[in-house]
Amino acid sequence: MWYTLQVMTGYEMEIAYRIRQRAGLRPGLISDAVACLKHVASFAPDLSTRHTYERVIPSYVFVSLDGPMTAEAYQFLRLIPGIFRIFTIPVSDQEMAHLFELMEPQVEVSAEEAEEKARQFRRELRRELLRVYEYVRQSKLKAQRFFRGLREFLRVPSRELRRALTLLPPASQPDPLTVLCVMVT
Repeated sequence: MWYTLQVMTGYEMEIAYRIRQRAGLRPGLISDAVACLKHVASFAPDLSTRHTYERVIPSYVFVSLDGPMTAEAYQFLRLIPGIFRIFTIPVSDQEMAHLFELMEPQVEVSAEEAEEKARQFRRELRRELLRVYEYVRQSKLKAQRFFRGLREFLRVPSRELRRALTLLPPASQPDPLTVLCVMVT
């Protein structure tokens, strides 16, 4: 026969484990303890899986006793920390069967859908990386052209610049960058 226990929220698995552990010391009293959690496996786009447990009925643990609720079983359960209330009315087998159906493991996304999402993610990532690479390449080419032109301009000055440099006395000739700045302004 199954009985219901109200327990601390978030500690359902731990309390069910404690009950099973202590029941091992007293055989013939409690045969099983079940926390109402559903195992959910979900697939991420990178094909990694994430396993979580969702609460089907939060704050409750179901206990299977070998017979009806006795004073000994009641005292045994009452002494386990985290149990707030013990319901002495049994739960029917039909209701427990329905509860076990609700607790069936679930897969949120099939492997095929996850693979398709991963392919789509990789295509978008590849497209974005190519766009960034092309932008950097174009920027690099523009910078190379600019500096090549600047180097050429500073190496081989125009006729006017050569004439201006020859008219200046040798000691007072400025460096080519200064002359460039003057010509631009």
